[in-house]
Amino acid sequence: MRQTEGALELTTGTPRSVFFISKLETGKEARVAAQNAFKVLSNRQLLDDTIPRIKFPVKQGTGSMRNYHDLIDKFIRYFDCEYRALVTRVLGTVATELEKCPPVLGHKIMIQLPSIKETDLFSSDSLHLVEGSLDGFVYCPELSQWHNIKCRFDQESQAKNAEAQRLCEVVKCALQREEGLLLLFDKALAAFIESPEFSDLPTMNPNIYPIRNLKEMIMVDGFFNPPSSKLKGSCVFKHTERRELAAKLALYLLMSCDSEKTPLMDSWNGYHVTFFSSSNSQKGCNRESPYISCLIGQAPSTSQSFIPSNYDTPRRYTEIARLLMEIEYGPIFDNDEHFSAKNNFGLEIIKESLKRHREYDDPTKSNYLDAIGNCLRFGNLFRYEYRSEAIRSAERPADTCRRIIKTEIVLKLLLDLPAFKKPLPKRARPSNNEQFPNSQAKLLDIVDDGDGQILSQHQASSFSNIDHGLINSVVRGKVDGGTSFGLSSANSRQDSRSKTLSSRPSMIPRRSQGAKTNQGKKKVSFGEASKKNIGSLFDSQESIEAPATAGSAKLWFQKLNDLVVDPILSVRRRQADRLVKVAVLDTGIDIAHPMITKAMGENGSKITKFQDWTQSPYSISDRVGHGTAVSEILLRVAKVDLYVGKVSDAAEFDDKTPGIVAQAIEYATSFGGWDVDIVVLSLGFENEDQGIRRAILNAHIRNKIIFAAASNSASLVPELRVSFPARMCGQVISIRSASGQSVRSNASPIASDGDDNFMTLGEGIEAAWPSDLNDGNPTRYVSGTSFATPVAAGIAALILEFSIQQGKLKGDSNLEAADRAILWSHRGIRKIFQVMSTIVNRDNKPDCRMVYPWGLFDNKRKYPGHAMEINRWLQSI
Repeated sequence: MRQTEGALELTTGTPRSVFFISKLETGKEARVAAQNAFKVLSNRQLLDDTIPRIKFPVKQGTGSMRNYHDLIDKFIRYFDCEYRALVTRVLGTVATELEKCPPVLGHKIMIQLPSIKETDLFSSDSLHLVEGSLDGFVYCPELSQWHNIKCRFDQESQAKNAEAQRLCEVVKCALQREEGLLLLFDKALAAFIESPEFSDLPTMNPNIYPIRNLKEMIMVDGFFNPPSSKLKGSCVFKHTERRELAAKLALYLLMSCDSEKTPLMDSWNGYHVTFFSSSNSQKGCNRESPYISCLIGQAPSTSQSFIPSNYDTPRRYTEIARLLMEIEYGPIFDNDEHFSAKNNFGLEIIKESLKRHREYDDPTKSNYLDAIGNCLRFGNLFRYEYRSEAIRSAERPADTCRRIIKTEIVLKLLLDLPAFKKPLPKRARPSNNEQFPNSQAKLLDIVDDGDGQILSQHQASSFSNIDHGLINSVVRGKVDGGTSFGLSSANSRQDSRSKTLSSRPSMIPRRSQGAKTNQGKKKVSFGEASKKNIGSLFDSQESIEAPATAGSAKLWFQKLNDLVVDPILSVRRRQADRLVKVAVLDTGIDIAHPMITKAMGENGSKITKFQDWTQSPYSISDRVGHGTAVSEILLRVAKVDLYVGKVSDAAEFDDKTPGIVAQAIEYATSFGGWDVDIVVLSLGFENEDQGIRRAILNAHIRNKIIFAAASNSASLVPELRVSFPARMCGQVISIRSASGQSVRSNASPIASDGDDNFMTLGEGIEAAWPSDLNDGNPTRYVSGTSFATPVAAGIAALILEFSIQQGKLKGDSNLEAADRAILWSHRGIRKIFQVMSTIVNRDNKPDCRMVYPWGLFDNKRKYPGHAMEINRWLQSI
């Protein structure tokens, strides 16, 4: 048996994976045979050259490894997007400037590898490595000297006023004056200037003291010999230093594998990984700040050197595997004569060494050794990934390489770091209602937005004992906008309902200026001529009385619970599971509303954080009602971590609203902010806003999923286009409204070209509404794309939740990390929505696509079958 063959190839004799079976009975037989083969092979040990599966180690006392994995995954994604974009622009700017210099070869640049200290991985504000800065050295052959450069953003005026000079001239002047060199960026320009801000050259000056390269430190200096060697212990790299260096090199590998954007090192043999010294002694080496050097201003020697040719592992990966092996264990070759094309660059020697260490090393090194093994069989990994996806999609080979490097090399090296770092801090746990058997309602936790510490926690035995003054202060807007609320449930919510309502302050105004009312409410038409960017919330109907569509809406929610949530998701929910993070950017929320607390109590959702961007005197409190309804509908559909952002205090927007919405989207989706997975925008504008567009594009790069209401102006202007930002089809999933009987709402736009035209339940929904804005009634029947949007977002959250639930195999998620990375993105959810939706006819013509959650989660299919179905469709992306 050849280890490169899969089960299907072994049984059919062909590498093809798609077969046409004309008869139903034959198809059933083939399916049973494939299932039996899977059961047999799943119990066999994987061989060295088979496709590896990522296994996450569980270490006692280290807190949640899944939380740690999420932090690592966030770190990698941020590095692969923001940091790579920053380095690419810096290198591109330097190359452009060098074109003005005489055509002399030999210009070089050294880039400092990013820090991955424990604070980088364990801090919520961990990804500061690219906060608008990048430091390095540039080498000019005319001057034969290195010069330090510091790159900074947000210096618009200085960049525009900088004089255009040749880079070599600027470097020469800066060296003579012993001044620092500053590379300033603004939105469109970049310029080098001399800056007194960095008047002192670095203490470790490469022009005075020697630059040590990694190759010599391994082969000659013995810095990576085993600690028991005769070399003084102070010179040998510690285990933590070795692992951090290996992880840094893997991150640079991820960044540099796309040769069209980033210059490659000439070789990965270690000569281009450099360390600075503060003196001529060996002890002066700065181990925390290695640099990568590369030629600049000229094309790399082999543009496709990281992409396998004929599915053979390129030499680069063999060099990386050797480098990782020697960083951990010291030299494995006496000299480079054994590492040449004659012996396939020592491939068999490295494999033999890897096999030996797998057999005799302790298990804590398994991930590190797996990463080395994946480098050696990179060609097989590429063949497996590219064959299964490229047939059905147009993914570039470089993108496939980067994806494999990310999941099979970088992730494994970073996963090993917890064994040598302090554990994650334990998360504060809310009190358990079981400690209070007489409890009849909730516990209210107030959590600081900055560090997550619980500042106050009630230990009352009934809802009547909760400090109503605290709730009243929230409704009045006296609690700071950064405070978080986690509400855990208990029994008998009806008893507490009247107490909650009676505790509301009596002197609150009925509504703020501009808020919508039932009578005489102005409807915004997105066809009216106006110089302003008209925008509003999208609710076409609100009524205390139940409309004709209310019955079908109630049945839709009942069907969702009966067919999807209860039999498939709820039974496997665990308290330790990570919740899907969803941000609702709207008019705020009534956090004390009984239907909000009921929804959280029934499925375990919680309101994690909130922020008011409107500077409203009512803080996060909803003085319109729209945001409360949207949030409650979302909580009714899915179990989520809810983040509430207040972007408007009125139903119709003013000229400040677009900027507020853009700021909220950026904060909600950024790694330094909330870093949510899904954003709900039940609002829209007639004209495009560049600030909102930039924020959404940034969120899309970070693989955030954004849902936006399509608009409700079709009843006024039937042919009117979808509003902004819902019409950003490549980055936003627009949602139309439909009844529970799958009939598109009259107010929803008709199907448009270039759009998926998704619609879901949005008519006749009985939703939460602040009673003091609703004549004392706690609910109101609502209709419109505003309320279909949180339903769609909730369906997406259910899919994401399923992907991280444990399957039948102990400790494994339903989807592996590589598949989850695709699913947890715009393209992944869009694909699954296409699968679970059906085009519905209206007036005997094809109309929009109605999204049915039970179209994917078929309760006739066994639990593992849902994961297989999702995985099958993800492979076609």
